[in-house]
Parts: sequence; C-alpha cells; structure tokens
Amino acid sequence: AQAIVASILRDADGSTPLVGEETSAALREPENNALLALVTEAVSSAIGERSPDDVLTLLDHGGHDASAPEYWVLDPVDGTKGFLRGEHFAVALGLVCDGHPTLGVLGCPNLHVATTQSPEAVDGQGVIVAAEAGQGCATGGMEGPLAPVKRSTCEGLVRVCTSVEAAHTDHTAVDAAMQTLGREWTGVRLDSQAKYGLLARDQADAYLRLPRPGKRYVERVWDHAAGALVAMESGTTVTDISGKPLDFGHGRGLEQNTGVVAAAPEIHSALLEAVRSSG
Repeated sequence: AQAIVASILRDADGSTPLVGEETSAALREPENNALLALVTEAVSSAIGERSPDDVLTLLDHGGHDASAPEYWVLDPVDGTKGFLRGEHFAVALGLVCDGHPTLGVLGCPNLHVATTQSPEAVDGQGVIVAAEAGQGCATGGMEGPLAPVKRSTCEGLVRVCTSVEAAHTDHTAVDAAMQTLGREWTGVRLDSQAKYGLLARDQADAYLRLPRPGKRYVERVWDHAAGALVAMESGTTVTDISGKPLDFGHGRGLEQNTGVVAAAPEIHSALLEAVRSSG
C-alpha cells in the first residue's frame, strides 16, 4: 500500500514530503527476492507496470523525517497483528500542517458498514472514514458514497475501546480509570486506528491508550494523525493523558505527548481526571 500511495501522491503533489512507516530495507535482502516479485506484481496491478527497482524507490519515498511544515503521513498496514490474525487493521493517510492534521482518511477493510453491527465483527465489507479540518467527517462503504457523520451525546452506557495488545496500553489502568469515573461501561478491544473510526462513526464513546507503569513510549505520528482528525471532526475531544492536544510538529514521534484520551466532549474532562487520579 505504501508504494501505491507514494506513487499517487508523488504524481499529484510531488513537493510535499511523505512520512511513511515502512522502508524497502527488508525487500532489498536477497533472500526476499520472491517476496519482492509478489509485491511488484501487486503494485503493478493497481497503478500500472512497475519494476522491482521502481517499487523499492516508491517505498523509500516515504522516508522523510517529518520536519517540514507540511507533510503527508501514512501507515500502510496499521494494526499489523490484527491484519495477520484476519481481524481489524487500517490504511491510514493524513496531511499535517504546522503540527496539526488537516486531512485524514482511514480505510478499515474489515469493519461493517452498518453502525448497528458489533464493532468486533469481521465481515470484510469495509469502511472509509474521511475528514478535513473544519469541514466535518464522512463515512461509507469502500465503494462509496460517503455521508456526513456526527457523534451523539454520551448519556448512558460508556462504550470504551482499547488496543488488543497489552504492550500498547495498560488494560489494568483502563479498568481502574473507568471504575473511578463511576459510569456503567463496556469495553471493546481491536487493533489499529479503526478505534478512532469507531469514535467518528458513533460506535464508541472513548478510546484510552494508557502507558504501562515505568514505560516511556513515544507514539508515532502515523499511528494517530489520520485517526485523531476523523474523530475530532465528528465531535470527539482528543488529547494526551495530560489534557494536551496531540502535537505532530516534532518529527516522527509525538515527543510532547504521552498516551491518548479520546472521548465524547461531555465525558472527556471527567475521564481525564479519572485517568489521572487512578494512575
């Protein structure tokens, strides 16, 4: 996916750098020649005939360091373990200007188009969630059309989504924070920025990404830029655990932030306080 997106962006907007998660390093190893051939075939089927060298060059087109005032940011397979399990993953593309996401698109191939379906269901229909800063959020199936979406007020049960992997969030801390909040709640665990998509599509009320005790993990820009924007444009409040907005203006890492607390605005302040007091 990174090679395909890089080609399209280079042709349409060659002056704006692309910050991608992947590089060509592994595919350049001789023992991976067969894999490179398969990747080249897949890329060629999507955007026209390309050579293996073309594919390697396109992959490395995403090697910029996110220091420019404006840059594209791409995670071609966000939620790798979910992808490998045949569960949820996303292709996430964002445009960052002066440290703030201004465009965001999530492609979530295994989310159900109908928001009435369980977000954990994996049926392969697929969903697109897209947003532009100040212009709202829209969602629909992979073939379109997209329709505007806005989240509703969270008045009863609080639907909380977290990561599947314990390495990505402290699930014990999530349980403690929700107990401190004192609201009836239910949890769903899934991989990738599909969690932000659930917030945008009003299928969740909160997304907590809380660091494990003693761990200083710097979140990566490609794991949050597109998702944070679609959630915010649907009416969700997105901050780190200190209440600061996510700052995408310091390179490939969210160096000024720790964790994520994204929630419906009417519960965000209370949830933030619950995270602080229970931590």
